[in-house]
Amino acid sequence: MKNIPLTIEELRAGLREKKFSCVELVNAYCERIKKFDGILNSFITIEENRIKEQAKIVDKEIAQNGYPE
Repeated sequence: MKNIPLTIEELRAGLREKKFSCVELVNAYCERIKKFDGILNSFITIEENRIKEQAKIVDKEIAQNGYPE
């Protein structure tokens, strides 16, 4: 995932239309945080492993039950 959508509507549509998964989205945001946080210092702690595990769970739920309305 090269370009991160800028609006929540684009994120929702991308997930619903399976343009990317939650895991891909989380990975993209983690990379973006790593890239810019040294300059911005906007995060104290990033629990990268935890959020990636949560994204896997959400992807599994979407695969089993469909995207929630």
